Amino acid sequence: GTKVRPEVVAVYGRGLGLATVTMDRASLAGHVTSGFDSTLLVSGGSAKSLTALGQVTDATGYATEKSLDAELGAWMNNTMASVLGGFAAVAAVNTLVMTVLDRRRELGVLRLVGTTRRQVLTMLGWESLLVSAAGLVIGSAIAAATLIPMMRGVTGQAPYAPPLLYGSFAVAGVGLALLAVTLPAAAALRRRT
Repeated sequence: GTKVRPEVVAVYGRGLGLATVTMDRASLAGHVTSGFDSTLLVSGGSAKSLTALGQVTDATGYATEKSLDAELGAWMNNTMASVLGGFAAVAAVNTLVMTVLDRRRELGVLRLVGTTRRQVLTMLGWESLLVSAAGLVIGSAIAAATLIPMMRGVTGQAPYAPPLLYGSFAVAGVGLALLAVTLPAAAALRRRT
């Protein structure tokens, strides 16, 4: 019979400004910064004859490896986003608590002129709602202004945030702001009364 020649396809991870590009070696030869392939996709030939090149796997093994890499990358991205979000939340709560504690004298004066504890807490609750709503609108606008052009340039589509997830983050942020203002205010008012 006729001998089947293997067709070699090179997978490059650097040099083109994209994460991974799969093309035939001849088309990429003049456009990459490294002369070494990170992965070779071969059609034909035998696993035994290809072992000298490195680790040999079939299409299923390659797809599984890529899937595991993608899962690990997604997990790492989610973990980093959670850590950064946690730092931002702590900073915001700290700022709100310190703002309320700095206003203890003002809260005391309000009580002296006849404002009830409930009225003071309601006023502070509305203030925290206004601040958190403004933060939500401004933060969303900044995220949209940066993410939409980037995603359109990379994928050709707008970014998608599941409404339920976005809503749950918004509610959590507003609730956190309410707690960060009303709890220290209630404690400060208890000491003055």
